[in-house]
Amino acid sequence: MVWRPVRNGCGSGLSNAGQFLRSHVHMLLLMALVATQLAINSSWLHTNVNVIGWDRPRHLIESLVYNDLLQKISPASLFEAWTYSGYYPPLFHFSMVAFYKLFGVSMDVAAAVNALYLVLLLVSAYGIGREIGGKGVGLLAAFIAST
Repeated sequence: MVWRPVRNGCGSGLSNAGQFLRSHVHMLLLMALVATQLAINSSWLHTNVNVIGWDRPRHLIESLVYNDLLQKISPASLFEAWTYSGYYPPLFHFSMVAFYKLFGVSMDVAAAVNALYLVLLLVSAYGIGREIGGKGVGLLAAFIAST
């Protein structure tokens, strides 16, 4: 006697799970790529304690200024925050202030904002690649963007 899966009934759940995994394998691979990159970045942030150069400290200092400017939100404080930096656009620093409000002010919280934008980059690269050439191209685009 040969065992055959039941199409309709209690045995169909197993085949549905396999079908679900096959149809969503690209999303699972994308989530694995994102999780791997977040783990690598987290490991790097905790390992590399030496700050070289002025880019990171400058952004940290500016984010603290933005945090002070936006203690009380009013049209005047929004305008001042919007026009504060003459070089960098304010969205990144606004994101840091939002994270400060949610998680408290620290260097780790400020660095965690980059994780948000990394996820956005990888998902966007996947979406653009998928639209241009399919799911495989989307995964390749996300992988290239992550390296």
